[in-house]
Amino acid sequence: MANNARTLVKHNGLEDIVVVHQCAVEDLHLPEKVDIIISEWMGYFLLRESMLDSVIVARDKWLKPGGAMFPSHARVLLAPIEGRTGRKKQDEFADALEGWQEFCDTTHSKYGVDMSCLGEQFENEQRQYYLQTSLWQDVSPSQLLGEPVVLLSYDLHRVTVADVLSPSAQFKLHVERVSQVGTVDALCAWFDVDFRGSDELPCEEKIVLDTSPDEQGSTHWGQQVMYLHPPQPATCGDVLTGSFRMQRKKENHRLMSVQFTLRHGRAEQLGPERQDMFSVE
Repeated sequence: MANNARTLVKHNGLEDIVVVHQCAVEDLHLPEKVDIIISEWMGYFLLRESMLDSVIVARDKWLKPGGAMFPSHARVLLAPIEGRTGRKKQDEFADALEGWQEFCDTTHSKYGVDMSCLGEQFENEQRQYYLQTSLWQDVSPSQLLGEPVVLLSYDLHRVTVADVLSPSAQFKLHVERVSQVGTVDALCAWFDVDFRGSDELPCEEKIVLDTSPDEQGSTHWGQQVMYLHPPQPATCGDVLTGSFRMQRKKENHRLMSVQFTLRHGRAEQLGPERQDMFSVE
């Protein structure tokens, strides 16, 4: 991309105006600080890939006082939804375990090798793959069972690396509509980012990149859907009260582990607590 940019700059006679630097931003050296930083760092669930760290480094090192970040603000939103994919994933998980048992039986009867000692490891791997990994999906607004809530919110002029290393939040989801089977099947997350400049350098017109469920189809990022196993029984007027925590995976900091702790019931009486774990890969 840097090479193509240089070709375009030269072809359009802008070599005295545009300078292309090809390096990691942490290694960048400039003759002066800058007025504006434009970046595209957003991943699934906003923070997947952990690229915001580098943008923060560039801001702290090179942005002038009063300069503007584009995008300037970011939010993660969460809503309860209905969906059928969770049941499909449960069936696939059951099929995988059945296939493993058939494999073990065949291996033992034909070759005299007992593979059963690997059964627990196999089951855990299949559970994570089928039941505990968030899914990229193009969610329809008709699947929403309640209004979204803001899970995380960042001002890109002020956010720190510490703020995004292990974010957590408390939330309340109000069930305003019930599915045909009377359950909340999944939690659905997406993000939006604003391009509105800084307090000292505001935009004349605010632009929003919105990745919410849309009847016209999804953006590149779609939505991240985390199916609950089993689905959460719910009736209209119920509240899902919960906490959220996200951590980077030790083996690959670009991927995330997400934990939701949920309690549900009527607004005045919440039921027992449940915990659901997911990988954002």
